[in-house]
Amino acid sequence: MRKYKKKLGSKNYRNYSSETLTKALNEIRSKKLLLNRASAKYEICKGTLSHKLREEHNNTKPGRPNVLDDNEEKALVHILMKTAEWGFPVTGDDLRHIVKTYLDKQGRTVGQFHQTIPGKD
Repeated sequence: MRKYKKKLGSKNYRNYSSETLTKALNEIRSKKLLLNRASAKYEICKGTLSHKLREEHNNTKPGRPNVLDDNEEKALVHILMKTAEWGFPVTGDDLRHIVKTYLDKQGRTVGQFHQTIPGKD
């Protein structure tokens, strides 16, 4: 398993709690603070506050969408647990090839996978 290290000078994401965000948005909506002042006071990016006020990006998760849906992932986990119970643990490479075989049988091609084989992540 890889452990990602944050690069020096990279952006900070989500260094605030949900309560802090709600307080900042309420103060902006009630016109107690302007967007810039709320951003400085609560240390939340102006863009984030602006998007939240306009209710943009509420239903999207950051990053690429998952290749397998929740049901496919649950089924895969169930199969892996059963094979481990039967004394046949699956390695990371085995798992990657199982996913490749599954995607091939479904007729699905995934652009970010080299030859439809998922990466180690």
